[in-house]
Amino acid sequence: MVRGIAIHRSPFVEPNSSGAALRQPSTLEPYALGKVPIVVPPQAPALAPLVRSVSIVEDVLPSRRERMVPTGGTNLLINLDADEFRTYDGLGNGRVRRVRGAVLAGPRDRPTVIDTEEQRWLLIVDFLPGGALPFLVAPPWETSNQWVELHDLWGADGGVLRERLLGVGSEIWSATSGPIEEAAALAFSEPPEIAERIRQSRALHATVCRAVAARFAEAGVTVPAPRAAFYAYPDFAPWREHLARRHGVTTGAGLARHLLDRYGMGVLPGSAFGEPAAALRLRVATGLLYGDTGEQREHALAASDPIALPWIAAALARLEAILAGLGPR
Repeated sequence: MVRGIAIHRSPFVEPNSSGAALRQPSTLEPYALGKVPIVVPPQAPALAPLVRSVSIVEDVLPSRRERMVPTGGTNLLINLDADEFRTYDGLGNGRVRRVRGAVLAGPRDRPTVIDTEEQRWLLIVDFLPGGALPFLVAPPWETSNQWVELHDLWGADGGVLRERLLGVGSEIWSATSGPIEEAAALAFSEPPEIAERIRQSRALHATVCRAVAARFAEAGVTVPAPRAAFYAYPDFAPWREHLARRHGVTTGAGLARHLLDRYGMGVLPGSAFGEPAAALRLRVATGLLYGDTGEQREHALAASDPIALPWIAAALARLEAILAGLGPR
């Protein structure tokens, strides 16, 4: 069972070592190995007299030509992987016929040769005998042994059906999973242990970020006092003439590159966030100063004075040395 849906062998697919050949078994047998199609009856009562089942088949198959056994039934086939179906006939099945990836496969009294490589992701509607008639604008015998593009059958609505299905699928598959939803619900209820963790994290970040900003200010760089930000945002405008004369730095991007190349210090220029290129403002993240390991970070979280911890004190001392080497002497 998958979320209450019974998993059976698809009524259209016979899995084997080389790929999938479409067929119609007499019963829906439990499926244990290989691909696992999802087969459900129609959910709308109005479709119950018309549709036997709706199947989703997904697998990665090698490229191999196989025969679809004639069934006399009518199927709606949507290729959700590629907007194409290929069938083969002629001498040695050397002639290929290509149609778009949304078709009505009419009743067949002869085998149809397909390429299993494109049978990777299919939606299949299996009509009951005569069930397709309300959906046809031509006599049913005109679709026999043919794969008719839905655009030709239903006009514009048929032409966009595949795209609409993919759009719906995109919305469904981007939804949050069940376990994540439960974790989020727990977090939003703000239990005491999570509230305490947030309080400790906020205090650690504020302490370290303010210490970093203080080092810039003490070196003579203009820096706003951090207020609930992820970055310190120093402005090296007071050093503009010095940076240009001594280091050839005239832009924020140039300053960021110089710090990386000369000192191994990674920062982002303000121009990456919409600032003018000439602005000498940088965004300096402080989160990596809390520790290189989980153990160090947990220790920093619980410390009453995280600035005194050896690894954080060493990082701040390294920043002081970089600013001393970069700035006016």
